[in-house]
Formats: sequence, structure tokens, C-alpha cells
Amino acid sequence: MVADILKRYLKGEYGFTVKGGFSDDFLKECAFEKASLRNVLVQGNRVTGRVSRRDQQAVVRAAERSGMEIEGETEFGLFYTLERYKTRIGVPVGLVLAVLLLNLLSSMLWSVEVKGLHTVNEEDFMRFLADADVEEGTFLLRLDCNEIEEMIERFSPYIMRATVNLVGCRMYIDVQERELPQEIDGMDRYCNVVAAKDGVVLKADILAGDGNVKAGDVLQKGDLIAAGVVELKNGGVRYLEAKANVIAETESVFSAAVALPAPVRRPEKIRDRFAVCLFGVIFPRMDAGKANVGWLSLGETVLPAGILRQRKTELSQLTEELQYAQARLLALDRVSVAAVNGLGGKKVRSCSVVFIHEDLFRVDARFRCEEDVALQQYFEVLN
Repeated sequence: MVADILKRYLKGEYGFTVKGGFSDDFLKECAFEKASLRNVLVQGNRVTGRVSRRDQQAVVRAAERSGMEIEGETEFGLFYTLERYKTRIGVPVGLVLAVLLLNLLSSMLWSVEVKGLHTVNEEDFMRFLADADVEEGTFLLRLDCNEIEEMIERFSPYIMRATVNLVGCRMYIDVQERELPQEIDGMDRYCNVVAAKDGVVLKADILAGDGNVKAGDVLQKGDLIAAGVVELKNGGVRYLEAKANVIAETESVFSAAVALPAPVRRPEKIRDRFAVCLFGVIFPRMDAGKANVGWLSLGETVLPAGILRQRKTELSQLTEELQYAQARLLALDRVSVAAVNGLGGKKVRSCSVVFIHEDLFRVDARFRCEEDVALQQYFEVLN
């Protein structure tokens, strides 16, 4: 029903009444003009009905040729509305102001959602964001997700990592907190904290235990970071469960080799799935992180509405003789898959790639990442 009304409004509809002649002659002239009449009511020499705006002039000509007078009863539709208000300056001004207001509002942040806060007080955290101009009403062009992530990680020692994403006019903040240190003076859980791998310290927080690791220190795998044995002033010792968070720059190497010939996979079927995103609401539901987004835009202003496309490709297994460029691309693809699986959520600082072409085509990729290298090693105390 709503669709029919909208269709009629866009096409336009003209209601009329003709009188003063012979109704049969008028109807014949309308048929000659090929005017499509609707809701026709004939009462003697009086005829009422409706036609689309396109057939309005045809009905007027039919009435003139049949010697009848025509009177317009109703005018319904977009064309008639614009015609009626074309001399009123307020309407076009209002439309322009509405478009400008929509552009202005769509270029501002209107929602901040935070997840993962357990130890840090949420009210203090939101007040901290507001003081940093990360709040409702801030222009999106002034927000840098990377800078906000670094700012949040410096806000509290209990925040280990923060991820910030902007979707339309909404900001999603995912916080990962450190585990609270709990000193244990019991009988059986004592440990030291050692380096899990080689690296250069970027940030060190000793939460429990005796340690003096600081930024810039070079660690090797197994180096002591925090000791679970603390010397007391009276000459005694105290055992506890040492805890520390040490963010270091580490190096991860991933390699892939491709033989010529080599097994390859080719796409067979490609299927696209589409969804509509309107002000952050997606229908039907789709993982926006795995979809290509086509936002609507007016100049430099991005409207929070658009079409999302998610593509699924089915592959087949083949064996072919590969050329140098093909082997290079295949090796890069395998290295990238291994790196994604191996690095996980680590923050990559830099990457270098080396190509080696001998009997096999080999690619070595070195990633310098930021990760927590603190590893607890438990020990027993013999009485």
C-alpha cells in the first residue's frame, strides 16, 4: 500500500470534473487521446475521474473537443507540490538547509561504545575521552584512530592494548586489560618472570617482584625480568608470584618456497552478498570487517549510509608450470598467510622482504613487532 502511494506521488495524479455537454462524446474523445481514466463516475452529463499527470493535457483537449467544461478537483504528486510552492522562497531555502544540516550531522561522531573495561572505572575513562575531545559531536576529520589507541594505552597501567574503529558516525573501542597482580604468600605458587624471546624493551611495568628492566634494555630469551625472591631489610627473604608486563620490539621471520612446477588454486565460483548500512545499522546482518563498504559522499563529507559487499570465492586445486612472476606472487601469498596466522594480534612496526631465486623460489619476510615478552616460570621452595 505504501509503495502504491509513493508511486502515485512520484507520477502525479489529477482529479477532474467535466460538465455541460454529452458525456459519451467526452469519453470517446478520451479514448481517441489514449488517456487512461481511473475512478470514473458518470452522472447524467457530469463526469468525474482521475488521470496521471502525463494524461492531464489529453483530458483537457478531449473536454474542449466535446464542448464540455473541465474543472480541476485535486492535484496530488511531487510535480504539483513543487509547482504550488515554486514562488515561496522558504521551501527551497528549507531544503538546502536540511541537506546542509544532514551533511553537518553525518560528519560528526554520535556514538562511542567501549568494551573490555573491568578494572578501570568506566566513568573516569569516558571523562578522559571527553577531555581529549573524543565525544559525541566531535568532527570525524579531527579523529585519528592510531593516536587515540596510543592515548588510551597511556591512560592507565592496567590497559595493555586498545583497538579503535570508526564505522559511519559510531566509534567502537575494544580495551584489553592486564591481569591484576596478586601477591601470593602461600605454600606452593612462587615464580620468576623471564623473557619469552629476544627483543628490545619499549615499555616495562613490574607489577610484583624485584626487577629493574626499563625501556631500551636488550633482552635475550630466558633473561630475568622480575624475581619472585625479595630480600627484606631484616636480612630475610620473601617469596611471591612475580608479575610483569614488558612490551618489547621482537623479530619474527616467515619463509615460503615455491617449486616450478607447483600446485596452484584457481577461482571457480565467485558469490557476492550485499547488505545495506544506514547510520551504523546493517541489514541483513553482516560482518562489516570482512566486507567492502561503498559509502555515500557529498564532496569531502561522508554520509553514514552505503552498500556493503561480502565476496566468497570457491577454489580448485591444479598443478602447473609457473613463470618467475607467478612463483613470486604465490610465494608472497603463502608468506602473507603464514604471517597473519603467526603474528595474530601483534602490532607490526616494520617489515622487510627478501627474494631468493635458486632451485626454488623462496621469500623471507622479517617482521618487527610489539608484544608482551614476560613469561612466568614457577619454582618450589623446599623447607
